[in-house]
Amino acid sequence: LDHFIKLAEKDPGLTLTRSKNWVVFKGDAGNPYPELMFLSRYRDGIHDVVRNQHGYDVAIKTQDRMRYTLIYDDTDFEELEHSLTLYLLTAVLIILCLAIWYGLWFSKKVIEPVASLASRIKLLDPEKASGYLAEDYTDDEVGILALEFDAYSRRLQALIQREREFTGNASHELRTPLAVIMAASEGLLAKSDICADTARRVERIHRAAREM
Repeated sequence: LDHFIKLAEKDPGLTLTRSKNWVVFKGDAGNPYPELMFLSRYRDGIHDVVRNQHGYDVAIKTQDRMRYTLIYDDTDFEELEHSLTLYLLTAVLIILCLAIWYGLWFSKKVIEPVASLASRIKLLDPEKASGYLAEDYTDDEVGILALEFDAYSRRLQALIQREREFTGNASHELRTPLAVIMAASEGLLAKSDICADTARRVERIHRAAREM
């Protein structure tokens, strides 16, 4: 606007100039152009004006009883700004969706070895020796967990083996004296000269030995 004022001072006949998006008017401060009547209530300065669904930046300056008005149509710029905002929001939403999808996929990949280890542990039978789990996992947190479980499994298998050996040894050690007791009690009961009281006691011994 100041540039146009300097041009108008050099060329008093210059009252109007325009380009693609802006137009500058020079007129009497008391008698504005009819097409500028909607700006009559605006004072000197820069204003945002909306007219006929168009947005304008308006600069007004009064000098030497002349009113200079520059009107810049920024509708295209606002539409471009709106489009850019829409594109940015769309891009943010797309990136957010991709980030959520990648996060879910990555968390599933991270949890997958743990889930696999848990499912294999469920299928293990503590009564039967099986292959070690750590052989199928890398040397990471899940591999360390598998190693610890293998160590626990070995201790459990050793405990079960000791229990089986003890049970076998105990049953073997008890079988012989019980057979002797049962055979002796049967021999005593077979005698004809045994008294009734003694026979009842021997029968109780034989019954207890058989139950044992």
